[in-house]
Amino acid sequence: MKCQSCQARAATVHYTEILDTKEAKEIHLCEECYAVQKPGASADLVGLVSGALAAPSPASEEAAGQTCAQCGLSYATFRNRGRLGCPACYDAFRTSLESLLERIHGAVQHRGKSPFEGAREDRTRERQVVSLRRKLQDAVREENFELAARLRDELRKAEAGVDA
Repeated sequence: MKCQSCQARAATVHYTEILDTKEAKEIHLCEECYAVQKPGASADLVGLVSGALAAPSPASEEAAGQTCAQCGLSYATFRNRGRLGCPACYDAFRTSLESLLERIHGAVQHRGKSPFEGAREDRTRERQVVSLRRKLQDAVREENFELAARLRDELRKAEAGVDA
């Protein structure tokens, strides 16, 4: 994939901007264009995560002496490294990790790829449009023009956002 800004280099930085209109816009840039457009942005995420790890909370102070029974990782080592040692660490440090996720993301429950309520309906409508286009092409190929006319009308309604 090419950089959306310079169109010359390969895009290595991919992120999604959430606009004020509650629309998600995917951005694909090369490292050079990203550095120009978002100076210091790569440090922002690192700063946010490391700041959240460094900031003590009651749960993290409580877990400071805990260690994972499976790999022996201490919570203090996790805070310094920023990585857990094994899958059992998630259970061993559960309360601390939940408070950490709450501070970073604002919630501990995963909401899926899209943060918007209408995203599922949009994906369903997109699938419907793709399906109708395929059926329309098949009907034209088979010279079934009556069916093609009905499918064309349904496709127009689906593209306009009206339930067919």
